[in-house]
Amino acid sequence: MFLKYVHGTASIMCEYLEPAEGIDIELYDMSSKKFGNYLCNSYGEEAEFWYYEPMGVGYVSPQLPYAEYCSLYDSDWYHNEWMESIKHPITSERFDSDVNVAKIRISEYSRRLGSLKHLGPALDVGCSNGAFVQEMLHQGYECVGVDVAPGAVAEAQTRPLLSKNLYVHNFESQPCKELKHQYYNIVLFHDVFEHLYYPGRTLRNICECTPPRFTLIVDMPCLDSGLANGIAGWKHLWGHTHPYLYTVRGLVNIVSAVMQSVRVLQSYCPIPDKRVVIMECHKRPY
Repeated sequence: MFLKYVHGTASIMCEYLEPAEGIDIELYDMSSKKFGNYLCNSYGEEAEFWYYEPMGVGYVSPQLPYAEYCSLYDSDWYHNEWMESIKHPITSERFDSDVNVAKIRISEYSRRLGSLKHLGPALDVGCSNGAFVQEMLHQGYECVGVDVAPGAVAEAQTRPLLSKNLYVHNFESQPCKELKHQYYNIVLFHDVFEHLYYPGRTLRNICECTPPRFTLIVDMPCLDSGLANGIAGWKHLWGHTHPYLYTVRGLVNIVSAVMQSVRVLQSYCPIPDKRVVIMECHKRPY
């Protein structure tokens, strides 16, 4: 089933996939709460931020057409030009810092889940410069990374450990048949899930390369703290590159709509305003 929330001329897409192809449904739902008009961080264009409480999902309206949205990532605009415009170091300059962050993440995952080796190969979705993949490989874990930006992947592949472990692919479009392992027992999104235009479709396509049960780890800016502490402080996250922001409940709702069952194993705040949610997913027998 594909759900479309419509507000006047703004069409906001929040997707659920059932085992069958399903049908399109338009919901003219006025229970969404509008938090105001704000300048989007991507183009400097004014947009609206809405929060749909029944699902626990916030979103920007209007959204870019999907083809235009993809063009931001298919080029290296996001990874370099836009990052530089907000004073974020570009891909090459932030690699060492990202490796240090990866060490902290891996240590925390291991503390909470036990040795990651017993879980099997890991898939880092939206791997960018490959820092997390490299640190996983350095520590002896099986891991590959996938990203939609050819330039970011090409640059990362110049590092020896990453040369054969990164792939250019868009899971929003289709499953990936080129990965080196048949199945991945751990799927990770690090500051990526909020960038997905079609989160349900992405998860459905990723399920093509997972076993029936797998571990899903999502590290994201969490809308719970924004709702609790004042949504205006979150304006730096609103924009065309963040079509959705999620509460923990909203994230679990989206994942549950695609999976047969979902069990939250851990949920914790690594830093203020962020949340890591570790879930055990049992995928549908599509």
